[in-house]
Amino acid sequence: MIKHNILGRDGNILHVTTHRFRATVATNLISSGTSVDVAAQLLGQSSLASLSHYATVTNDVVKEQLKPRLQKDDLLIRNIGKVKDISEVIPEHSVALCNGFCNKNPLTTPCTKANACLNCSMFVPSIQFLNGYYLQLQEIEATIKIAEVNGHVMMLKKAQMEKKSLEKIIAKLEEKGGKRNG
Repeated sequence: MIKHNILGRDGNILHVTTHRFRATVATNLISSGTSVDVAAQLLGQSSLASLSHYATVTNDVVKEQLKPRLQKDDLLIRNIGKVKDISEVIPEHSVALCNGFCNKNPLTTPCTKANACLNCSMFVPSIQFLNGYYLQLQEIEATIKIAEVNGHVMMLKKAQMEKKSLEKIIAKLEEKGGKRNG
């Protein structure tokens, strides 16, 4: 500092110790994807609370982390009211679901396939949910990647089955004239 005449705000020679760079190192570690536990160990912190004193989340990291959610929200917002007027035959006794319709009569027997609608023969997909199917397919593809990386065999098999079902549903609805909005 003396050699290059680096001055502080007060006009005196700047006094710097390596401790001053802990915040930069902590922020860079967290921003590069290092887990908080590992960053804390590398910096010799005994708790995550003490690490939070040094690490700062940059705007770029926040934007990157929020990007998938913002894209999903943007797609949903852009498609409000844009469902095509395509005639579909949905049986009267069908029960509306969050992603289609169920033809199983709820008064006769309880459904034994709860949350497995995509693979159920009683499930009726609808063109009005096409954008939702696209989003669901993106989520399933992300799940497949996670399962592959972590070696979760059962999760991978289930996600691959769901992906196959979704791709069939999307293909059938696109044949009927459905289009991706956005």
